[in-house]
Amino acid sequence: MNVRIQRILSPVDFSDNSDHALRYASALAETFGAELTLLHVVAPIMAALPGETALPDTFLADLDELADACRERLAQLAGKLTADGLTVQHKVCKRQPEHPIGG
Repeated sequence: MNVRIQRILSPVDFSDNSDHALRYASALAETFGAELTLLHVVAPIMAALPGETALPDTFLADLDELADACRERLAQLAGKLTADGLTVQHKVCKRQPEHPIGG
């Protein structure tokens, strides 16, 4: 069987476990000559407040700042991996809060 891997997605949450998984993903990318994509998802921490149905604007602004900081950290990781000869993309996605279910 001939396996050809062209792209590898490695979710990154900046934890020790994530770093460990990234080492494996990087080794696979090197072995197969695959492109490596680093992905981080920023989501607000939701707290239930009686009578509140919307997040304050400042909370969402903080989410934007957090996403920017994560982009910078991912860019640094990608830079190190690129210096090692890998082809690396990186992306930060913001997950907006979902509407509450029920009523």
